[in-house]
Amino acid sequence: MPADAERAKFVDQGPPYVVYESTYLVRAGSDIRTIADVDRPGIQVGAIAGTATSRTVARSLKHAALTTFPKPEAAAELLGHGRLDALAMGTEALNDLAKSLPGTRVLDEPVQSTGVVVTVPKNRPAARDWAAHFIEQAKTDGTVRRAFDSAGFTTVSVAPSQHENR
Repeated sequence: MPADAERAKFVDQGPPYVVYESTYLVRAGSDIRTIADVDRPGIQVGAIAGTATSRTVARSLKHAALTTFPKPEAAAELLGHGRLDALAMGTEALNDLAKSLPGTRVLDEPVQSTGVVVTVPKNRPAARDWAAHFIEQAKTDGTVRRAFDSAGFTTVSVAPSQHENR
């Protein structure tokens, strides 16, 4: 799951293994071209409830109205009918969704960029250390890249090794 301060209250997070970016899908005919264009009075924004993206969007919007949805399908339907101006979700998911909603566009700028991390129950340092070691080794030896490629996720970016950051 994406690294998130709210989740860290309930689980311990290991190192990231994927770079996770989210952005907006904008309705057909929209004049929204940038992230800044989204936060205007009268703009209706959707996000999936309880996600790191929805929390980031809620903190960032000052003028646009945010509605959260339990599942993407309801938000996509409103976007397709022009009753929602923008939908915030992971970029990969939005690229797929855009294929079924003619005229919509995925913005190039990220709303959020974080890492997808392994999580373990709180106060289990041995489990966290084991998972962290496993993930770092899997990134370094190419296991993570091969797993994504074989699943068809060839555009997903593997997070850099924590050893590279030292």
